[in-house]
Amino acid sequence: MLQTIKDLYTDRKYLADPHTAVGIYAARNFTRENKALGFFRDTKLGPMAPKIVCLATAHPCKFEEAIREAMGGGFWEETVLKTAGMMPKSAKDLMRLAEVPRGLFKKGEDWPERLRSIILTEQKRNPTKEKRRAICGSSAGILSILSLAALVAGFTASMLRRNN
Repeated sequence: MLQTIKDLYTDRKYLADPHTAVGIYAARNFTRENKALGFFRDTKLGPMAPKIVCLATAHPCKFEEAIREAMGGGFWEETVLKTAGMMPKSAKDLMRLAEVPRGLFKKGEDWPERLRSIILTEQKRNPTKEKRRAICGSSAGILSILSLAALVAGFTASMLRRNN
């Protein structure tokens, strides 16, 4: 995954998040393996690979540690933070806020409700417009991630039931 992040940036100037890098790595392996097995259709121009689409699942700015590890520590400061368009404004706004530890989630705890409660408490505690906008942007992202996680979990469960 780290090598794929580095290769994508070196070859194409595309900075992938870790999840997207795993998907691209899998797609590349699929293509290589299927080419070796002869699963490519013949055309007038020769054998053609099937088209594979990889969707980015997150923004790399959410994965500072992985980007630092893949690209080297100075890359984050010199490229991600200083290159126009590399870091979304909403992420820069969030970086200005102090981190507040919230403790670990307990087994059986209603974690979506706890996240909502944390976000609402933080909004009340920091009522300034700039901070509220940054927190609201974050809460929308968290709630979207929760929705996506629920969708993926439901799909995975249905696939497991079908295969058993």
